[in-house]
Amino acid sequence: MAQLSHWRNNQGSSVSFMIQCTPSLLNAMLKQLVRARNNILKALAGTSWVNRKIIILTYQALGRSVIDYAAPVWAPLINDTTWKYVQTSQNEALRIATGCHKMAHTDHLHRETKLLPVKYHSELLAKQYWLSCHRPHHPCHHLSTESAPPRNMKGTLQKYNAEVVMKASRHRDLLRLSTHTPHPSSYRSNIQLYAKQSPWNSTT
Repeated sequence: MAQLSHWRNNQGSSVSFMIQCTPSLLNAMLKQLVRARNNILKALAGTSWVNRKIIILTYQALGRSVIDYAAPVWAPLINDTTWKYVQTSQNEALRIATGCHKMAHTDHLHRETKLLPVKYHSELLAKQYWLSCHRPHHPCHHLSTESAPPRNMKGTLQKYNAEVVMKASRHRDLLRLSTHTPHPSSYRSNIQLYAKQSPWNSTT
């Protein structure tokens, strides 16, 4: 955990740290940061003047913003196991907001709070950024013209080529509409995809 201690002391270079760290270390960092902020939600939930909407907005401002930070950098790197561990931190926050018990299904939590799971939301941000890179005036446009490396050591944004670029070629207006803020149509398509692929027998 020496690398995690180094990150605490050098948070100004956290983006470069995310690129260099392993998925397990990234998982530990995100869980620690989000769960620390969940304590604030617990304190709010114990008051009489706070409702569910305020707790959800507080989580989005304090906890979800930590997960979204530099999502296009680290989202292509991690595997399904790491996604699952990061998701547990969000599940804890959503249970605080909704008052649901631990056996409540995660689909129910996300439907009640109208939030996407961590994996779908982070990959949505990464795909949106990669789509923006294909605009000629984008500062990172040169990344979209580079060829794939001969050996794929780590996942990069190019892993979304098949899904993002092919759709953009069929809907060229997406390149004009794409910004750093996800377009509403992207949210709708991801919510529909999540509803189709979500397993109902999971209780994590």
